[in-house]
Amino acid sequence: RPSNIARNYLRTWFLFDASIVATDWAFLIDGLGANAILRIGKSTRATRIIRTLRLVRSVKLHYKMMQVLEAIRSEAVKIMLNLITLATFILIVNHYVACGWFWIGSTGKKDKNWLEEYALSEMPESFKYTTALHWSLTQFTPAAMEVHPKNAAERLYAIVILFFAMITFSTFVSSITTQMTMLRRMKSEPAKQQKVLQDYFMENRISAELGHRIWSYLQTNHYAFKKRVHKDDVAVFKLLPASILARLNEELYVPALKECPFFYRYGIMQHSGLVQLCNTAITEDAFQAGEEVF
Repeated sequence: RPSNIARNYLRTWFLFDASIVATDWAFLIDGLGANAILRIGKSTRATRIIRTLRLVRSVKLHYKMMQVLEAIRSEAVKIMLNLITLATFILIVNHYVACGWFWIGSTGKKDKNWLEEYALSEMPESFKYTTALHWSLTQFTPAAMEVHPKNAAERLYAIVILFFAMITFSTFVSSITTQMTMLRRMKSEPAKQQKVLQDYFMENRISAELGHRIWSYLQTNHYAFKKRVHKDDVAVFKLLPASILARLNEELYVPALKECPFFYRYGIMQHSGLVQLCNTAITEDAFQAGEEVF
């Protein structure tokens, strides 16, 4: 509801956002004519630092991403999204490192910086940016390029970035390796079972036609079938007290029972009895379409 969203926003991020946007309004007023004092504030480093605080709002983006990942049930899709997120984060970090490298080169000594040394000052801005991004990527990976620091400030910046990359890049690589291993393991189980079946068919001289029918059935009705997670599959539920388990059973089973007219009327007359029925007489199981139940 819009009213609830508005109240929640006023209690959480409103003051922070207002303090950041206020600088933009000040610059707008400055452009309209009130430039006596605001122009001075615009040029100060403090004002620029306040404007960079917009990046803190990326915390909300991370929270939204976590909500999206929690809503996805497919483990393969979750792993792929995690890989894409890691790759995007690496690219964003290298973008800011490249911007810092370009800024140091453009504000350094006119006759001794990497832009002048490699005759890049007259090149298009896109080429300068891609060169700086290339340099940034080489600091995070075991690669090399022709651009190197040419003064003390550039050398110090390169040392700081190398130290930062030494700590962070190994973490990124291990995370990506873990995600790829999990994805490969999920896809390897059907292949292992197919190899076991093929060995069994060959040792027992099962016809190729029957073996193909068996594997096709398993592949269609077993490996392609995503079993729903049941309460008994979650071992940590055994650690919960009886009162919380009773509430969990109520929310799980009562809506399904009320689909039956008898239990619907029984729940109206004796809701506690319906809850007791959920706690003592109901279990879960999964069946495919067309499978025999009884």
